[in-house]
Amino acid sequence: MKSSKNNRLKVIEQAIRDAHKYSLQNCGLPLNKMPEYFLGVTIGQAMVEAFDNFKVRFEMSVQDLLNHLDVPASGEPQDRENGRFDLVLLTKSKEIPAHVIEIKRGVKAGSMAADIRRLANICRAAQSGSRLETNYFVTVTARSEKVVSERPEQLMSASEEALQNIRLHEPKIISLEHPDGKSVTAAIYEVTYNYS
Repeated sequence: MKSSKNNRLKVIEQAIRDAHKYSLQNCGLPLNKMPEYFLGVTIGQAMVEAFDNFKVRFEMSVQDLLNHLDVPASGEPQDRENGRFDLVLLTKSKEIPAHVIEIKRGVKAGSMAADIRRLANICRAAQSGSRLETNYFVTVTARSEKVVSERPEQLMSASEEALQNIRLHEPKIISLEHPDGKSVTAAIYEVTYNYS
């Protein structure tokens, strides 16, 4: 399969559904109760299986990615440059970072904003036309679809300066069935650089 925006979103969505099904059947827990790393590994495996031009690196340091982009560290604590990205897709041939995927359980605005700010910094630092201009933020929560769908607007208004020239696209909302009838919602937010 060719790696395109729509195909990447489809593969991430299916990986979320597969991870939820697996966690219910084999762990007795819905996906929002599983460690974030579990979903990261599931998405990474799905991306490598679906697209023959990608490799995957889990827990890549933010500093390694910034070094690849020849971007100096800002030193700002909110950028968490000493942290790690959950999942980085690399080109298979040259192992060049192509897309970053961050994963969060829950939709607390503060923690979402911090991860999206880091993704925004990567989008902003990437060369024009680079794949790294498009990255993804995935969340799984027990909150309603309405709450999840309203988050981009809240995040953009709360972090307007930090997210300048960054577009947080309308999320792809995924309703996951829970045997107890409880709400489990996942969302894929595409984060891109918006040229003025």
